[in-house]
Amino acid sequence: MKIINESIFKGIAGGRNIGSRPKGVVIHNDGGSMTPSQYVIWLKQRYKNGESSKGFAHYYGNRDEMARVEDTYNAAWHTANYEGNQNYVGYEVCQSFSATDEEFLANEQAVFKQVAEDMIFWGLDINRNTVRLHREFSSTDCPHRSWVLHGKSVNAVKDYFIEQIMKYVVAASTNNNTQNKLVQEVLSQGTKDKVDGLGYRMHVQSNNKYKGGTLGYVKEAATAGTTGKALRAEWLEVLYDGKGSPIEINTHIQRKGWLGYRKGSQGTKGESLRMEAVRIRICDTELAKKYSIHYRVHVQGIGWTGWVKDGEVAGTTGKSKRLEAVQIKLIKK
Repeated sequence: MKIINESIFKGIAGGRNIGSRPKGVVIHNDGGSMTPSQYVIWLKQRYKNGESSKGFAHYYGNRDEMARVEDTYNAAWHTANYEGNQNYVGYEVCQSFSATDEEFLANEQAVFKQVAEDMIFWGLDINRNTVRLHREFSSTDCPHRSWVLHGKSVNAVKDYFIEQIMKYVVAASTNNNTQNKLVQEVLSQGTKDKVDGLGYRMHVQSNNKYKGGTLGYVKEAATAGTTGKALRAEWLEVLYDGKGSPIEINTHIQRKGWLGYRKGSQGTKGESLRMEAVRIRICDTELAKKYSIHYRVHVQGIGWTGWVKDGEVAGTTGKSKRLEAVQIKLIKK
């Protein structure tokens, strides 16, 4: 399964309050033949042409690909109805015109799995009030292919959707129970004591497999954070001779943007927000006469970026990609 995360529409349809969950989901049929990858290209052009109001959902999925084209905390124009657009996340089952029945049923299953994962994350009950059809919000035959295959009535189709989604919920619950019996791997890095010269550390997320938190200090040019574990970095501290006063840090944080320069450390803890980019500079006059500060970051789906220096941006903004690790060094002038 190829996963595509492209926040194409950037909240153009508005958004819910940060932290608020949706009321439910709407499962659509696309009325077309394109794959999710093709939709990404097509929707980018729609946005570029100023035609977003013609419609878009949050997700486009088939048996091979799942593309998220709008953040789920934002609205999307997918139901021709304010309540549906604002409070429900939209999922398009792709290729409803071109796929065989076997292929289309497989496309549905991929979408049901994504819906299950999201509804578990949001803590939503799965029932007729939270799993909705487009035709409940406006005059349309959507989901036309699912309608024919699964009963030709609102409740029959919804009950089929709910039954299928629940299979993935039960499977996830069984898997989580198994994982919870396993001991998390405690991430260990660097030293708890501050180091001479340049030293830095990161706060990284925990999950079922890894216990993160604030890691130890590493020395100049070493890696702080993680790679290959799909863990977001959330906070960064950079010291010189154990003090934060010579160094200023500015971080770009999910949904918050740039936080502004702060001496010694910057970012968030306890908010489950990814760091996306960073800028670092020397603010101590004497130290700045001697050194430039160089740094690079490890970014989700990209890997290590090139080295930048003295307040330049390392990482990405507007791409919903997590920063995972950093390397920092001082270069004599």
